[in-house]
Amino acid sequence: YVRYATCITEGCPIPAHLCQIDHIDPWASGGRTDLDRLAPCCGFHNRDRAIHPQRYRIRRTDDGRWALTYLGLHPQRAPR
Repeated sequence: YVRYATCITEGCPIPAHLCQIDHIDPWASGGRTDLDRLAPCCGFHNRDRAIHPQRYRIRRTDDGRWALTYLGLHPQRAPR
């Protein structure tokens, strides 16, 4: 948690110490519990990403931390 002040979802204000540990590679799909592949994610975003992974993009920042970008409810739909 030292590297993160808040949830890894961009714009989420939940402090890291109140977050869950999130597996960057979903644990249910074989993701390893490796410190380099874990990051704090609030309960809402952790559950939502597990149910709707297409709504999020995960990336590494320049300083090596993980960042989660929320793409919206229907990221695959073309704008009208």
